[in-house]
Amino acid sequence: MTKLELQAEERKSVTSDLSNAVRHRMEVTNTELDQVTTQLEGIKDSVMSLTHHYGDIKGLVREIPTHQDNRGNEVTGLKMQAMMGTLQGLKTTTDGVRDNIDLLSKNLTTLNKIATNLTHITDAMVTKQYLYENLNELRSQSSALSVLSSMMAQPATTATRRGSRKGKPEDCWQLLKKGKKNSGVYSIQPRYSPTPFFVYCDMETDGGGWTVIQRREDGSVDFLREWAEYKHGFGNVAGEYWLGNDKIHLLTNQQVSVLRVDLADYDQQVGHALYSAFAVGSELEGYSLKMLGQYTGDAGDSLRYHVGRRFSTIDVDNDGWPDRSCARDHMGAWWYRACETSNLNGRYLHGPIPAERQYTGLYWYDFRGPQYSLWRSRMMIRRGGKVDHPVFKNFTEIHSQSDPSRAALPGQGEEATTTPSAQTFDPNSDPYVTYQYFDD
Repeated sequence: MTKLELQAEERKSVTSDLSNAVRHRMEVTNTELDQVTTQLEGIKDSVMSLTHHYGDIKGLVREIPTHQDNRGNEVTGLKMQAMMGTLQGLKTTTDGVRDNIDLLSKNLTTLNKIATNLTHITDAMVTKQYLYENLNELRSQSSALSVLSSMMAQPATTATRRGSRKGKPEDCWQLLKKGKKNSGVYSIQPRYSPTPFFVYCDMETDGGGWTVIQRREDGSVDFLREWAEYKHGFGNVAGEYWLGNDKIHLLTNQQVSVLRVDLADYDQQVGHALYSAFAVGSELEGYSLKMLGQYTGDAGDSLRYHVGRRFSTIDVDNDGWPDRSCARDHMGAWWYRACETSNLNGRYLHGPIPAERQYTGLYWYDFRGPQYSLWRSRMMIRRGGKVDHPVFKNFTEIHSQSDPSRAALPGQGEEATTTPSAQTFDPNSDPYVTYQYFDD
């Protein structure tokens, strides 16, 4: 399916260029047709005027006095005869021009209809969003059929199941150990996955062997999507994409995984956050962020606040905000509490954000804050993590280690810096998050 996506993306790019060229040509053609039609109308009026003048001249010629020659024949002057011949020829030519103008006018009308039809066809051409949605639907159906087939099949022995993998690597780390040194798209099959799938492997950063689970870099993919799409994954594995919560769960539950988050802003500043352990639960667990190890790095720890929370999307609300939806109000899918200190799946808003739109962009609180939408983000995992103590922190522990002063808004004073306990939690005084909801 990923190869099909890549081919569809390439063909869509070519089709889009051709579509733009055809649209431009049609616009130019319509303008030229209007000009030609105007000129033809002028010519037609001139021909009609000339026809009337011909009739007037013919009448005048008839009124010219005649005289008899030596033989008694009535004749007009030789000059009048020449004029009559010339006028007759002019009339014939004029009639021919008029017929040609009528034919040309009909052809122009037909051409104009063709141009209009081409414009409608161009507008109705398949869009990139339509391709993505149908590819995701096909992939969902394919996954469902595979699971159903495996359930209906006779139980296989462990040796048979392992043999059916045909040596498929479980992740990018195994590919690295097998000699794959170049970063790119590879096929893997985690231990409990019924089928292989494509991922992007980073073989260069910090020793390589990283499996990329999320990437933003140019805003070409819309990340404001529903639960099913985040479940199965979407986007272009060679560009922007979300691998899929099902696949992330499989990868992070076969080995203890390290999580690396790489960030970059539009001023070319970069930062990273490294977590010694990372795991995502199953769909029955709401794809919860159920394990997050010790933090190191220079981007700040803006993910700790989300430990233990279920994943939320615009159509599935699992956050801790009782009256509103963090995913809808903050326009992104994430492990919301009430609401967030990071959201790498937010809107791609190109740098500084107005105060009324804060927390809606692609942001990491400790790296440029919620009023700045980052240029690039990348989340990737690699086996070899270790479980530090404590890995899972409850709400009280999270708040006891937070710096509440950093989230205070101007005008809120010291009241905004009060750290609540888990029993008296008030979202309005959450030390990490402020709420300024708005309607679109």
